[in-house]
Amino acid sequence: MEERTQDYRLVTTAEDLAAVAKTLQGAEAIGLDLETTALSPRDGGVRLLQLATLEETFVVDVFEAGDLSPLTEVLEGGPVKVGHNLKFDHQFLDALHGVSLSPLFDTMLAAQVLDGGNYAASYSLESVVERYLDESLDKSEQRSDWSGMLSEAQLEYAARDAAVLLPLHERLAASLEEEELGRISRIEFEAVGTIAKMELAGVKLDVARWKELEVTVRERRDRAAERLESFFPPPEGVLPLEGLGPRLNLNSPKQITDAFQTLGIELPDTKVWTLLKVDHPAAKALLEYRELQKKLGTYLETYPGFISPKTGRIHANFLQCRVPTGRLACAAPNIQQIPHEDEFRRCFVAEDGNTLVIADYSQIELRILAE
Repeated sequence: MEERTQDYRLVTTAEDLAAVAKTLQGAEAIGLDLETTALSPRDGGVRLLQLATLEETFVVDVFEAGDLSPLTEVLEGGPVKVGHNLKFDHQFLDALHGVSLSPLFDTMLAAQVLDGGNYAASYSLESVVERYLDESLDKSEQRSDWSGMLSEAQLEYAARDAAVLLPLHERLAASLEEEELGRISRIEFEAVGTIAKMELAGVKLDVARWKELEVTVRERRDRAAERLESFFPPPEGVLPLEGLGPRLNLNSPKQITDAFQTLGIELPDTKVWTLLKVDHPAAKALLEYRELQKKLGTYLETYPGFISPKTGRIHANFLQCRVPTGRLACAAPNIQQIPHEDEFRRCFVAEDGNTLVIADYSQIELRILAE
């Protein structure tokens, strides 16, 4: 059944989707947004699919309509799909409904490309709309419960989020062309689908091998701590007590600088570049200790906690347009910065019957600059 209001048309049956698809097919661009019951398709589903043209906005109750196949053609081709952080929408529609959005215009990425290095700015839809359209967007319903009976306020909120994308698209597209960034932005938009699929696929960690490595590295760290302490004399009047572990807090910059003073070495700080200039084995021992401690705290102790219990794989978050070089950033966890030693890399494995293929560009930034 289709319910009309002044601001949107609510679609609740698969039969009405064919008529919606026909209306959308003739549009040059459509605003697209989702309301979901979780932040990952592994944990929840799509409740609403909002699709907006310049003339009207459709709000599809996916729980009621169920099958989105009547929209497949218009979502996978035809009009440009305009959305904000479309990687999120792409993942839900791909994983749960078999739909791969294309072609795309991502208003979040467009704003980031235009800012070109102002990484302190907020890129939420609310912030970008305020900056480029000078409008205030009410996001009070964003964190409401989308799994039960929907209120009129929720439906209106959902419709507005989709409708605002088209005037935002027009403003951002014009700015990109003015700044001669149209081609760059299209490269970013075309990468969204691949990155979304890459995150969905995830990577498998051999947990048993990883835990064995954790034990080994912890033993190395403890030996490095003992060696580092051996360079510093015990405090006067204090007898060493066997088995109580390090006397110093080796992670405290103040205690470290005080300890180096006992060796006649004044440290302005304990940063890596400072320690590299110190010609004393204690400085080298401290750097070795810190490297091992980082491997434990940043990687070995934390990465198993990122494994999805539903897939048995790590699904990291890859971020476009977040670093000045234009490279991808990565978080939760940062699997782009795994220690280079083979004992770490070999813990990331392919499923049975598959093979990992490793490829890397050699000095790619310099080669691009040389062209």
